Amino acid sequence: MNRSFQAALLVSLPLLSLLAGCPAGSGGPFAGGNGNGGNVNGGGNPDGVGGVGGDDVGGDQPGLSIHEDEVGPDGCTLVTLDPSAWAPLHGSYTGGADPFFHLHTNEDVLFFGAELYTEYGAGWTGQTGTFAPDCGANGLCVYLVPDGQTVTQAVAGDVDVIALEQVGGVLQRPAEVTFRDMTFVGTDEPDVCFHVEEVTLAVQ
Repeated sequence: MNRSFQAALLVSLPLLSLLAGCPAGSGGPFAGGNGNGGNVNGGGNPDGVGGVGGDDVGGDQPGLSIHEDEVGPDGCTLVTLDPSAWAPLHGSYTGGADPFFHLHTNEDVLFFGAELYTEYGAGWTGQTGTFAPDCGANGLCVYLVPDGQTVTQAVAGDVDVIALEQVGGVLQRPAEVTFRDMTFVGTDEPDVCFHVEEVTLAVQ
């Protein structure tokens, strides 16, 4: 895919070059959605995660721990995400020619989220079950941006769609998706990779 995220980005123009590869209409990993999401430059620590090199870093970002001295089975740096420390999540459904569900964090710097397209990939069309995070084949695009700058996309793992539906173009609540054994690779820096063992996005 060579589609752009440029619509609805809330980041500076130099970052646009990092964001390519998702279906059109997504707005990318920084889409605001409900008006207060994806604000990676509007508050918090403008320098990102507060540096690297420690055993357990993440700056002052709630619900984020980067274990620099630990790696997952994929050989990538272990990252722990704790949704209980986050502000209420954004959840929405966008209809039209390329419909998708959007679940993501509303933190100042950290971004974790998923765009789940029901008609883009033949492998997933809105049903519950477990699927690979494959943007092209399944329409399941999952992103982790730990510092507001380093965009990584899931290339392996399991996306467990537990509850996700819409009625009349409105996301039905509760909505819940769990991500397991995820490998995230930098979209612009392929030598950067993270491993997330398990995290759930649940919108009540």
